[in-house]
Amino acid sequence: MKKNNAILGCLFFILIFSCKKEEEISLGGFAKSGSAIITNEGAFGSSNGSISFLENSKITNNIFEAANSGLNVGDVVQYYQKVGNSGLIIVNNSKKVMIVDAESFKLKKTLTEGFTYPRFAVSITENKAYVSNGSGDGTILVVNIDSQKVVKTIAVGKGPEMILRYGSLVYVCNSGGFSNDDSTVSIINTSTDLEVKKITVGDVPVDMDFDANGNIWVLCKGVPDYSNFPFVERLTPANLIMINRNTQKVEKSFQILPKGSTDDVFRLAASNDGNTIYYNKSDGIYALNINSSSLPTSPLIQGFFYGLDVNPDNGEIFGLDAGNFSSNGNIRKYSKSGLKLDSLSVGIAPNNIIFNK
Repeated sequence: MKKNNAILGCLFFILIFSCKKEEEISLGGFAKSGSAIITNEGAFGSSNGSISFLENSKITNNIFEAANSGLNVGDVVQYYQKVGNSGLIIVNNSKKVMIVDAESFKLKKTLTEGFTYPRFAVSITENKAYVSNGSGDGTILVVNIDSQKVVKTIAVGKGPEMILRYGSLVYVCNSGGFSNDDSTVSIINTSTDLEVKKITVGDVPVDMDFDANGNIWVLCKGVPDYSNFPFVERLTPANLIMINRNTQKVEKSFQILPKGSTDDVFRLAASNDGNTIYYNKSDGIYALNINSSSLPTSPLIQGFFYGLDVNPDNGEIFGLDAGNFSSNGNIRKYSKSGLKLDSLSVGIAPNNIIFNK
């Protein structure tokens, strides 16, 4: 009897342990408020891009593969956007957009038709999203989540990049694509799905965000000369532009890099209160008060970062370190004052961190 009891006790222990272990590694909950999704490009041409998940300073890597029986995400995982209960994974070099369940990351549908160079996405309603697309003459592709189809195409400028919504209007950075020959921001009315205006900013606008007043700050890289790559020189200046949202006119312009500079600029993000604009150059992350009349002379945070964003809940700054673009990169977390708080390993070449709200 004692022997049988011992055996039963062992079986009970194994069962409980197995259940706990399964619970610890169970997937899901990827849309929790306060958590974040990190897109990792992977090495160009290698189809080893991936998705990481951040919650409470803990990273879970390869969540798409785990949710889809090891299925590969693709080549150059560019961006992620939650739309209602679904999510869009933008895979640039694979020329596709994947619709997943936002909670589990189970694949629902892969869209390829019409996608020639997808870059970024924005949610318009619970079942409608815009995706910027094109390396030359650009379009915004309207995706219906319910029908899982592209239902409309909106012509914009060349090489559309970052795309943001404010109320019934969507703003699109037209970078010029591979030719770097655009310098405008398109405005689209989401009720009619039509471009209603273009605003001339600076050469090669690639990123933007809204400040506390709802004004739009645009990062313009300037035209690069790649003829002596990897030595790259600015043929035109890099500028930080502020568009007044009410007048839809350029109100401020700061030169970040002069013509002839061999430095580079990458990304832009607003603080959680909207009073500070962060942008990163080759030597670090800079912080500009929106009421300042001049740019800061030194970085708040030193180092090279491929990506940049801010936690909208607490204002912590995240710098994405792509390393050598062939092995795992890191995301580094900093306080508002620039104090390093954490460093976490993610996939190859992390480029964007998208916070769940």
